[in-house]
Amino acid sequence: MAKEICTNFQGDQIDKQDDSTIPTISSVDAETAGESQPGPIGATNHHPELILYQKLESLSENINTVQEQDGNVDSVQIPFNSRSSGELFDPRVEERIIMLSDAATMLNHLQSEMHAFKLHTQNTETCVASNIESFGRGLGACVQKSAPYYEMLERLRLAEAGLHQAAFEYVRAQSKLKFSKEKMNRLEEGLIRLGATEDVNVMLALNAVTGQYVENQQDAARKRKEHSRASEEYVAILEGVTRLKTYWKADIEKSRPYYDFRHRMKCVLEEDRLHMMQLEAAITHAKEMHEKASRELEEISQQIHDRRLLARAKTSGDCT
Repeated sequence: MAKEICTNFQGDQIDKQDDSTIPTISSVDAETAGESQPGPIGATNHHPELILYQKLESLSENINTVQEQDGNVDSVQIPFNSRSSGELFDPRVEERIIMLSDAATMLNHLQSEMHAFKLHTQNTETCVASNIESFGRGLGACVQKSAPYYEMLERLRLAEAGLHQAAFEYVRAQSKLKFSKEKMNRLEEGLIRLGATEDVNVMLALNAVTGQYVENQQDAARKRKEHSRASEEYVAILEGVTRLKTYWKADIEKSRPYYDFRHRMKCVLEEDRLHMMQLEAAITHAKEMHEKASRELEEISQQIHDRRLLARAKTSGDCT
């Protein structure tokens, strides 16, 4: 895309952002007393298996540290490489750590891509502005003379789109009105045929259908007026375009390549803007997933700690 805008801009020459500048999110070590230790969420050049191994190894050390701080030094330890102890390893911890690792890797990748794309967009905008300005200077005064025509032409495109939308909404309102009228007529005919015109519930249903028909009728009238206004606006702008084209015909033809190029560049910048919005949405989603996994790890940690305290209390009670 950048090659179409400026030959001097090479997307692959964008400097990559230093890892130290990428925002970090605090990681949660599971099975502790619920205290979170701040630290980087993990660089993208680490394998998830290595990150998981480090997390689990740190996990076992923290469990043993908590046990020593609780004064239960002689209690059974939970080594990282052994599952033979009395307290089983909670599989939910491993699942949440994997979720944390995946979310962290994705978040760092998206943030790096966002930084690189912002640099690309800035260079693209600079190249576009420079090329458009130099192109206009090369064509001369015809660009300024034909500017009202092309501005009016852009208004015509917008008016045409508005007219199509107004026509669609009017047709839909007419369809809803026709359906509600048929429904009301069928209900009235059925009531007369069955002789249930004195039934209170039946009359309430008929009133509801009649009220819906009145609302659809009002909506159809409103959409008809909107369609009429859109049609009148389109016709007026079309007449203005025709008048300007007749008066500035030579200048319009001479400056057409300039305005066509400017329109293409606007489309390119709009695509970049939409891509930026998609990246921002993806980053937000990755942060939510990381925060969710971190929050669940904290909850699991607190549950394990409470269970350990309860078991120790029962053990002390049995000894006494």
